[in-house]
Amino acid sequence: MVSKPICRFFQSPGGCRQGINCRYAHNGTPDGSTDASSSGRHPPLDPNTPPGVCRYFWSRGACNRGTSCTHMHQRPDSQGNNPILSTQVPRGVCRTFWTSGLCGRGASCKFEHRTNPDAAPLEENAPNSLQSHFKAAGLGNFTILDTDKFCVGTGKGANPSETRSFLRRFLQDNFRFQTVTQIYSFLEIICNANTQNAEWKLEDGQEHLHMLAKPDGNGVLRIGDVIRFPQEENTLNGRTAWSFQRGYLPLLTYLSSEWVVRSTLHHDVKQVYCMLCGLIHTNFDPFNKTIQESMQSLMQSRSFQESGRPPLSGSHIFKVLFTALLQYLVRFKDAPRTNPAVSDLVHQAVG
Repeated sequence: MVSKPICRFFQSPGGCRQGINCRYAHNGTPDGSTDASSSGRHPPLDPNTPPGVCRYFWSRGACNRGTSCTHMHQRPDSQGNNPILSTQVPRGVCRTFWTSGLCGRGASCKFEHRTNPDAAPLEENAPNSLQSHFKAAGLGNFTILDTDKFCVGTGKGANPSETRSFLRRFLQDNFRFQTVTQIYSFLEIICNANTQNAEWKLEDGQEHLHMLAKPDGNGVLRIGDVIRFPQEENTLNGRTAWSFQRGYLPLLTYLSSEWVVRSTLHHDVKQVYCMLCGLIHTNFDPFNKTIQESMQSLMQSRSFQESGRPPLSGSHIFKVLFTALLQYLVRFKDAPRTNPAVSDLVHQAVG
C-alpha cells in the first residue's frame, strides 16, 4: 500500500483545517515532536483551536515565533469559551496585521498589510481610556522621560565596541541563562547605550537597538528569557536571590529610554521596537505577575531601595513602567482585549 504524503499544515501553528478529512497524512504530534517524553513538558495543543488562532498561544499562552507568527495570538476566556473573531481575513492579507495592526515581518512579509476597518474603533477606545488614568495620576500627556536619566547603578559605562564584544556570548545560538547573575550582566550591558554615556552617539544607540531586536538574531530571545525568568525560577527553586531592581528595572528603563522610543535611523526600526513590545504582548502573564508581586513587596516594605543596592527613586520606577506600558498599548492596539489584565495593572499602579 502506497503511503500518503505528509501534510505540511498539520505541524504548523494554524494546524490543518481539513482535520480527519485531509487527504494527506497527519504524522507525529501536532507540535512537531515525536518524542513521547516531551509531551510532559508542555500542555497538549487544543484540537478545537478556532480558525486563524495560533494553537501554541491558545493552548500554552506562548509562541516562540512571537510577532512574526502569522496567526492570531489569543487565549480562551476564563470560562474556556472561544473568542468572537472579527470578520474573516481577506485572501492575500496578513492575518497578524489585520487583527493587531502590526506584523513582526515588516516589509519582508509576503502578504498585504491591510487594516481591518471594523476592528479599528474598538481597538482605539481602550488605550485612550488607559491613558486617561496616566493623566489622572499627574503624569500629563505622559511624554518620554524628560531627562532620560537611567537609575543609579544601571550600565557600566562601556563604549559601543566594548558593549558589542560583551554581548556576543549572550547572543550565541547555544546560550541560555542559568543564573540570576547572568541576567544582571546582560541587562547592564544593554543599558550601556544611553544618553548619559559620553562614549555613545545617537547612531551608536540605534545600531545597538537594531542588533538586539533584529528578526534573525537572538537578542529578542534573550530579552524574552529575562521577562519569563523570575516566574520560571520561582517555580523551580523559589525566588531567593532574584532582584527586581537588577533583574527587571534596567529592562524597563532601556525600553522607555529616548534612543529606543524615538528611534528613527533605520527604515525598519519602528518594526524593531514592535518586536520588543511584542515580547510583553506574548509574555504578558509572567510579566504582569512579576510586576504585581514586586510592586506589592516594595509597597509593603515602604521603601523602593533593596538591601545593598544604591538609592532608587519611586518616580523613576513608575515612569519607566508607564512608558513601557504606553508604548506597548500604542503599538498593540488589541492589547486590552488579548490581555485584559493590562487594564488592572495600570489601574492598580495609579490607584
